[in-house]
Amino acid sequence: MPIQNLNRFLRQYFVESLPDIPQVFIDAIDKLRTSELLKNAGQIQVNIIFDDIQVTGTIDQVRNDINQIPEECEFHSFNASIVINENPRKTINMSYTAQNRIFTFQTQNFTREQSRQLFDLIKDKFPKSHREVTGEPKAEEQVVPVKENFLPGPFAPTPIPDEVSARNVFVIMSFQPEFRDAYYVAIEPTLTKLGFKPVRVDQIQHNRTVTAEILTQIESAAFVVADLTGERPNVYYEVGWAHRANKEVVLLARKGTAVHFDVAAINRIEYNDYTELCESLEKRVRAIAKKLGLNIEENTT
Repeated sequence: MPIQNLNRFLRQYFVESLPDIPQVFIDAIDKLRTSELLKNAGQIQVNIIFDDIQVTGTIDQVRNDINQIPEECEFHSFNASIVINENPRKTINMSYTAQNRIFTFQTQNFTREQSRQLFDLIKDKFPKSHREVTGEPKAEEQVVPVKENFLPGPFAPTPIPDEVSARNVFVIMSFQPEFRDAYYVAIEPTLTKLGFKPVRVDQIQHNRTVTAEILTQIESAAFVVADLTGERPNVYYEVGWAHRANKEVVLLARKGTAVHFDVAAINRIEYNDYTELCESLEKRVRAIAKKLGLNIEENTT
């Protein structure tokens, strides 16, 4: 691939804490407007966000509007876009986010000398932080246990269980009536025969959202069986979650099923009938149990 010149100039760095950031930005834009390089500039669009208030418009509109923002509102972010109507079209973009105190200044289609000239006009308004100047390392970050980030309630993120069951096997599949026999004739009896407890979300009593319960069951299962027959999007989503959780996943699909995306490259059991499915699934489960160190508890009843 040939080298491509993007005609772009970029400066991005941490800045010192600023007392009145919106006003600093407005002053910086006014400073840029004094440059001969901006004589053909169109309207300058500005967006400032405070708590639950957003101020958007031209620089002159925003200059008036920010005076109406209550003092108790906390500033969050600022960005501005300047377009110079020349050929090729030139642009200047500036942004700042209070949370991480990162300032970004970017130009497009100016010469490097012109871009430096513009940046020099405003850089004193955004002094680099002491850390940026001295190379002082960041303070040690506090590592918070994942569970402490979870909120209560039915829409809370899925908690990671304390323990993983040695016997529960979560079954992912379409619940359409035409696919019921695959579960009741083949999957459930085979897992039960080997001493495992098959779990489907529609058989669980719970007061949570279905998705939250599914993901929790995946996290706590010994391994997962997933039938891709029916090509349901939720099945693929749940398979992806199981892979993220580093679960052993037994993939099944009736022959002729269109298996999508990168899942198609993963080994799976393809079956024509339920007798074939029972035999293949039993062999695969025995192999996974051996790999995971799980006992096979033959159930002949």
